[in-house]
Amino acid sequence: MTRPILVVVSLRGGVDALNAVVPYRDVDYYRLRPTLAIPPPGKARRAAIDLNGFYGLHPSLAPIVPLWERRELAVVHAVGWPGVSHSHFEAWEEIEAGAVGANRPPSGWLARALALSPEENASALRAVAFADTMPILLSGSPGATAVRSLDELRLAADGPRRRSLAASLRLLYGHAAPPVGAAGIAALDAAAAIEGRAGAASSSSRAGSAFARQLGMIARLIQAGVGLETAAVELGGWDFHFGAGSTEGPMARLLAEFAEGVAAFANDLGPDWNRVVLVAISEFGRRAQENGSGGTDHGQGGLIVVAGGGVRGGRVAGEWPGLSAERLAGPGDLAITTDFRDVLLEVLPHGLSSAERERVFPRYQKKRELGLLPA
Repeated sequence: MTRPILVVVSLRGGVDALNAVVPYRDVDYYRLRPTLAIPPPGKARRAAIDLNGFYGLHPSLAPIVPLWERRELAVVHAVGWPGVSHSHFEAWEEIEAGAVGANRPPSGWLARALALSPEENASALRAVAFADTMPILLSGSPGATAVRSLDELRLAADGPRRRSLAASLRLLYGHAAPPVGAAGIAALDAAAAIEGRAGAASSSSRAGSAFARQLGMIARLIQAGVGLETAAVELGGWDFHFGAGSTEGPMARLLAEFAEGVAAFANDLGPDWNRVVLVAISEFGRRAQENGSGGTDHGQGGLIVVAGGGVRGGRVAGEWPGLSAERLAGPGDLAITTDFRDVLLEVLPHGLSSAERERVFPRYQKKRELGLLPA
C-alpha cells in the first residue's frame, strides 16, 4: 500500500464515546445512564445500529454505516490521552504535540512525521489546516498552510487581470533564488490547479455544514493533484455538560453533522477514497454516569474513528474494560485500554524506523497492535 493522504479531524470538546458507539450488551451502561442511554437495536424507533452484537452506532451516525459494511471504517474504543487532568486545553496541547508531561517539543507530531518523509515535496499545499491559525499538530512543518477557505488561495484579481498577474509572478519567481522561486512557482501551480477544478466542486463543498464544506475542499485539493499529503479540520461543540439528549437533541445533531460530512467526503472522492485515511480524534471521553443536568462530565476513555478505502475496517478495535464499579477509572470514567499514540503510529508513513517513530512520539513505545492498515 502506498502512503495514504492523511486527514485528521479534531473533535473538540470531548465526545461522549459511550453514546456514539454504544456498548449495549454491557448491562451497567443502562444502569449508569437511565435517561441518556441509547436503546439497544430493535427496541425503539430510533435505536442503536448493531455493529457486531455488542456495540451499536448512535442512530444519527447512519450515513457512515455503508462505510462500515464495506469494511472501510473502524472504531477504536476505550482509547485516550493518559493525562492527569480533565482540561480541554492541556489534553489538546499534549495530543497534538504527541507527548504527555513536561518537556514537550514545540512542534506537532504530524509536522515531525512530515519532516521525516524520504520524498521531497515542494508543493505549497503539502499540508493544509482549515483553521484561523495553525494548530499545534502542524506547527513546525515546512510548507504547512492554514486557511479558512480555498478562496484564500486565489490571486486577488479577476478574468484577464488574473492571468496577466499570474504570468508576471511566474516570470518573477522564475528568476528568483531557488528557495523563494521554487516556493512561488509551486504556489502558482497549486492555485491554477485549484481554479481549474472550480467548476467541478464537490457536493459537500457546495452545500451542507461548514464541516462538510471543508471536507469538500480537501477533496478538491486531492483531486486537483496539488501534492497534498495531509490535511487537518475541526468539528467542535462536543462539551455537553447539560441537555445533551439521547437519540434526539444537540449531540444527536452534531453526530449527524459528522456522519453526513464524512459520507459526502467519501462519495466526492470516488476512487481517490482508496488513497485517503481519515482519523477523527477527541481529547477525552465523558464520565460513565450521567449527571443531574441531562449531560455528562469530562471523563477519560473515548474513541477514535479511522476510515478510508484502504482501512481494515468493519470492526471495533481495542479492549473493552467494562463499566462495572470496580472497572471504572478515577472518579467514574471509562478506563483507557489503548493509548491514542498506538492508533496514530499505525497511520504514520510506512517504512519509518523505530528511531524515527520515537522522534515523532518522544519517549513512547507502542503497546498495542491494532492492524488498522495493511502491513
